[in-house]
Amino acid sequence: MATKPAAGATKKRIGELLIEAEIISKGQLAEALRVQQSDGGKIVEILINLGYLDTAKVAQFLASQPGVPSIEISNYRVEREVLQYVPKSFAVQHELFPLDKLGKLLTVGMAFPLDSATIKKLEEMSGLRVKAWLCRPEDIRNAIEQYYCESPAATTDDEAARINAGARVDSVAQLLHQIDALPTLPQTVQQVQEASEHPDTPLKDIAAIVAKDPAISATLLKLANSPAFGYTRRVDNVELATSLLGLRETRMTVMSSAVIALTEQTGDFNHAAFWRDSMICANTAKTIGNACGLSRSAGLFTAGLLCDIGRFALTVCAPGLYSKIPAGLSDADLHEAEEKILGIGHPEAGYVLAEHWQLPAEISTPIRFHLAPEHAVENAEATAVVALAARLTDAYACGLEDHLEILAGCEASLRKLSLPADKILKIYAAIGKVTKS
Repeated sequence: MATKPAAGATKKRIGELLIEAEIISKGQLAEALRVQQSDGGKIVEILINLGYLDTAKVAQFLASQPGVPSIEISNYRVEREVLQYVPKSFAVQHELFPLDKLGKLLTVGMAFPLDSATIKKLEEMSGLRVKAWLCRPEDIRNAIEQYYCESPAATTDDEAARINAGARVDSVAQLLHQIDALPTLPQTVQQVQEASEHPDTPLKDIAAIVAKDPAISATLLKLANSPAFGYTRRVDNVELATSLLGLRETRMTVMSSAVIALTEQTGDFNHAAFWRDSMICANTAKTIGNACGLSRSAGLFTAGLLCDIGRFALTVCAPGLYSKIPAGLSDADLHEAEEKILGIGHPEAGYVLAEHWQLPAEISTPIRFHLAPEHAVENAEATAVVALAARLTDAYACGLEDHLEILAGCEASLRKLSLPADKILKIYAAIGKVTKS
């Protein structure tokens, strides 16, 4: 098991990330480190006190970091018993708030969830494993004031309204634990993952693993013969398919095939419509990738295919609540409705599920940021591609024809990929032809 980095190493890494994100300069970090050395304190707090950072920039920076999910505290109905694991003085000092306890896992909201020293101290204090989520500092302070200062019987009007309406899950943390409890991907995927970690693994060895799984083999052959890859000859065996697709694309395909198989095991889910739109998004992502010179970037097809997988996760974990969301909403409106009703949207739920399934970052990052590609730091180009593909798929499903409506919200992705709008509109116009063929 990997050990946590020392506090100093974590602070140094955070400073370097802030510099890479062009939020602070090397000189500003050096000054903050000198202050820290003489007076102590947390590097981010020092940078804020020096005027080089503000809380909004910190929140935006942290939300963009892989492995740092964010949450709204107001979406929780916190059981007061959980407060006993975090003294109020500790919560105030370190800007954190306990959200949920399930078994030996304590979930907390933190203004600075990369602070491994505080997390370690809380683990030692509580005797529990701590999972940290990013929350706004002002929300944490409000929650501390509300929960620690009220009598157990006291309930605010807003809280009572949430409980009585039944419009949100009792605990978003519990919902996320349910996502973590979903089945893992099958043995075939695990074997392919392990083999593909070694670049010198012969493709025939990968093919031999895949060939033992008829369902995944069929999917691999179907993909190799699809218009998205444009091979001129008929691909009729798994070994040829893996050699044409390459190691990484084969790995992605095997994963996506297994994910599709898992979702088909659930009852109350419109698989046909969901995977129809997902295939449109996947093919569109591949086409956009070709248009901007990313044709060799493995994973675009799979990332497009799975970018909305969070909808499946939320449907499985909270079917009653998810059924309250009106059908036919656009991606942006759907996300807003999910956060209002469940307290979490499908991009974040999909990211949690991707992490649970140990999908690579070139898939999990576009899943998480396909509605906000400007927040992606790693795999930014792939995320921009998938964001465009998701938008075009959404526009196609809504039957949009107006060019401004089709490209609404796509400016950041177009700039990132240096793509002219007319090229994307041509790809959009071709979606209908590909779908009908």
